[in-house]
Amino acid sequence: MTKIINHVRISALPSLGIFMGKRVASIRFGKQMHEKASHPVYRPHRKTAWSMFWAVFLSLHSHAQSMISLDEDWITHPYHRYAGIRRTADSLLLTLPELNQTHYLLVENPHLNHINFLQVSNGKWLKVGDSLPFSHRPLSFSMFIFPVEGNQQWDTVRLVLEKKGENLSYTIRILSKDAWESYLRSDSLIAGFITGCYLLVFMIGMELIVFFFLQITFMALHLFRMDESVPFKPSVLARVKAWENAVYEAFRKNGLEPGRRVCNVTDTLRGTEASIRHGQNNLGGMVTSALDLEGRADAAFINSGSIRIDDDVTGPISELDVIRIMPFGNKIVEVTMKGSLLGKILRSNEERKGLGGYLQMDQRIQVKADRIFMNGHALSDTQTYRIHTIEFMLSGKELKLEYLTSKHPEIMSVSQVLDEKGLPLDLRLEFIRRLKRAYGASDQQ
Repeated sequence: MTKIINHVRISALPSLGIFMGKRVASIRFGKQMHEKASHPVYRPHRKTAWSMFWAVFLSLHSHAQSMISLDEDWITHPYHRYAGIRRTADSLLLTLPELNQTHYLLVENPHLNHINFLQVSNGKWLKVGDSLPFSHRPLSFSMFIFPVEGNQQWDTVRLVLEKKGENLSYTIRILSKDAWESYLRSDSLIAGFITGCYLLVFMIGMELIVFFFLQITFMALHLFRMDESVPFKPSVLARVKAWENAVYEAFRKNGLEPGRRVCNVTDTLRGTEASIRHGQNNLGGMVTSALDLEGRADAAFINSGSIRIDDDVTGPISELDVIRIMPFGNKIVEVTMKGSLLGKILRSNEERKGLGGYLQMDQRIQVKADRIFMNGHALSDTQTYRIHTIEFMLSGKELKLEYLTSKHPEIMSVSQVLDEKGLPLDLRLEFIRRLKRAYGASDQQ
């Protein structure tokens, strides 16, 4: 049975006089009964006599202290104490039974300011508490737990628990290794369940916040169709017209009238990047056919990055649509180069597939494996060829064609193609003429 003497005032007086006239209580954990001592002098059990000695030895400073003797029933019936509001520390002396292995003393109250722990047999002091860093604890746990080393004889543990000016209550358990592991699993399960509940509530709350936010947003927004029925705001329309006129005027200086109809494309010219940067197609063929200037060159090619519309072209088109197809002012140049350089450019075309440097070539160029044919004849490395392309192709700025510049040693000459006025010829004007020849001029101008 567990025996306890509650709140005995202990000092350096003789041990016999300490306990005279004090009430002795016998408490079994979980059950409590009070017995009046038949004599005014306390007679301790033989088993706990040495514990009384250590109680006097360890209590040279006068303060309230409880002495507890633990027997074989200490595991199933923990010690509970409610001390009320404390002005001083609560001190306990625990007389332990014989222990064959390390046990664990658990103090169940995570909000104690300071706890001093001493096991008499090894003389080790430990000081922890929620006012000290977590690393001070002998074991990482939410409560305070102290390993009690095994001892074949009796042993004494002293605890000093401090929570000044606040309600002090706690429970003390002594657990074997198996009991401690079971307690830890149970605590982890409960903690995990509580954490999961918090996370679930948090997620539900966030979903509700997002839901109501979206509801409010959709209520504030009104979807409506933008078509001719929506009137223009005069001030915005004036600003748009001013910018539009400035741009159109720049096009007119290059011989292009954005509002003028060109033709009606009866089929579909493939202008998407997925098509024009991965293989030869009909829009690329139409552009290189215009670039050839009706056979004035041996062949013609252009980088697919110059064709920017990224859409299919069909139906009625205007000169503004031509500008959308080729927005840059592409000036036509005639380049005389060695067949060896021309072969290098054409053989590497597959390496540039998917890039703007992938070449669209006119129908007179045929690449079959490593062999190249020009007008049905095999390409000669030593022969020179007249090629039509655009100025940008000789800038050295095209990816994987950086070597292609006007200063390349295998380029004999570079000259601009001029129109009837002696000005550099814009490829877009030739493209318009080529469209009209292919589809007929539009009746609407």
